[in-house]
Amino acid sequence: MRDTIKVLQRVLRQPTDQVRLGQVWRHIHEEHGIGTPQGRTLRLLAHDLDRIRRVYDRLTNNAGLHLNLDQDRVSLAGHLPDEKISTHQAFSSLQRVAHTKGEVTIRAGDTALPLPCPPGVLPAVLGDMLILTPETQHVLVVENGAVMERWWQIVPLLPDALRDNTLILYRGHDQGARELKTLLADWADRISLHLFVDFDAAGLEIAQGVFADVPARQQQVVIPVFPLELKKSRKEGEYFKQLEQLARLERQQGLSAELRQAVQLMKQERLALSQEAMLAHGAPVTSIAYRAGNHHPA
Repeated sequence: MRDTIKVLQRVLRQPTDQVRLGQVWRHIHEEHGIGTPQGRTLRLLAHDLDRIRRVYDRLTNNAGLHLNLDQDRVSLAGHLPDEKISTHQAFSSLQRVAHTKGEVTIRAGDTALPLPCPPGVLPAVLGDMLILTPETQHVLVVENGAVMERWWQIVPLLPDALRDNTLILYRGHDQGARELKTLLADWADRISLHLFVDFDAAGLEIAQGVFADVPARQQQVVIPVFPLELKKSRKEGEYFKQLEQLARLERQQGLSAELRQAVQLMKQERLALSQEAMLAHGAPVTSIAYRAGNHHPA
């Protein structure tokens, strides 16, 4: 029902006389007699639009076109008979957070409250509750959820500059990732931002996407110190899938010399190394500048 509501809502917001006859519209046509199939399109006349409105109102309990299916289930339960059609993932509005010193600081009303996060504990808090303390100048964003679950195992592998006072955040997906970017952008002029991603072309493109939205004073990417020692763990299949992305990186202007060297090593050795492999093998990592002129020793 979620997909049905979304396509009906789209046509009602931006009326059209035809839509592509995909699986969802084919079901709507067969179920409600809406539209006239013509090849790969479904023609919509004025009476079809009236019927679309009636079907939409029935499915949404007359919630109106402002209905946002990205709301969480609790919010949608006030409008829809089945709140499970929400596209909002549970916990996606919460930030998974840790700190190398074993304690994060959150806002509780007007009070700054220390929240312990020893090894084995991964707090989840609303982003606007997080306080970036003055002594915390480094933020490490971990792209992989399985690795974030073992954040305390990452810390000994980090360069010295990141071991003592670094806030660690999970990148997340969809809404969580968007909210994280907003949070990081608010801190941009106060932090050195480090992205821990897979050591492959796709991972570096993820880092590029975050850096494009977060103009932190330092933009760094975390890579293995000795990538060739992990060569037995490389994913050649993933490497070949990413050849186009690798070519884009090679053409990209302004990359730091260290990152360009890493990209060339990926190409020469056909390397695609996951964060899980780095963690599993206890591989030490370093943090290098993504762009030239944006260096921070780590």
